[in-house]
Amino acid sequence: MELIKAFGLDYKLLLANLINFVILFFILKKILYTPLLNFINDRTKKIEEGVRNAQEAQHVLKVAQQKHEHTLIDARKEASEIIEKAKSAAEAQANSMIERTKKETADLFEKAKLDIDQERKQMMQSAKKEIASAVIMVAEKVLRERITPEKETTMLNENLNDLH
Repeated sequence: MELIKAFGLDYKLLLANLINFVILFFILKKILYTPLLNFINDRTKKIEEGVRNAQEAQHVLKVAQQKHEHTLIDARKEASEIIEKAKSAAEAQANSMIERTKKETADLFEKAKLDIDQERKQMMQSAKKEIASAVIMVAEKVLRERITPEKETTMLNENLNDLH
């Protein structure tokens, strides 16, 4: 008892501070911590979904590349057969058929390459749009709850500029 008085502790003041601390703790937990935790969890889910979408797009691209490789293999086999038949038939016909086969193979290769590049670009654009849309929706929801319209406009413009 003398020790407590020596430090100048007042029971009433200590109890009042303890009650204030507990009340403040529960208010902050209810108002700040829980919504912030929910926001972080939602954001994490959206990011994971975006990663999954990107992985799926990458898988689709890989399948398209495999199809492209099989097409090239088939085209090369076909060209080889045509060349063998042309050599046995006549030298003159062989030269014209070889040139035509090489051109078709090159055209198939270029067309397949262009198709794959176009498909990859479309998938990437789609994934970017979906991710950007999800980020903007979450940001709008959070900002509407806590930010004035002037701040909201400024922050949205900054975020949109960062995306470009």
